[in-house]
Amino acid sequence: MLMRRMSANRVGGHQKSARPLAWDIGDQGLTRIDKNCNSAHLMGMATMNISLPDDMRSAVDAQTVARGYGTSSEYVRDLIRRDLDRQALRDLLDEGRASAQGEPITEKTFKALRARASLAASETA
Repeated sequence: MLMRRMSANRVGGHQKSARPLAWDIGDQGLTRIDKNCNSAHLMGMATMNISLPDDMRSAVDAQTVARGYGTSSEYVRDLIRRDLDRQALRDLLDEGRASAQGEPITEKTFKALRARASLAASETA
């Protein structure tokens, strides 16, 4: 995610709650992604019911409002996305730790990388 900001929408002259927006750089350039899409049929979502103690439910409700999510489901989906991102990073770190020791990075390494980047840039131009 490149950037996250909050925007407020006006509906029928009334202020709706702020909605988190994200921006992503993909193959098509900079794209706005609305993290609060409520159209389950468009996103292929399934329903899941989760039981929470009262204090956790209150915490979810408070964070939903404080962070500008439209529903508690949006907040929980964002928590799950963040957890999946953390797990993917942990997996990459574990993979790096388990890999063979590479050669030390020196000025020679950077010169070789610059030469490769220069060559690649000239081939695409």
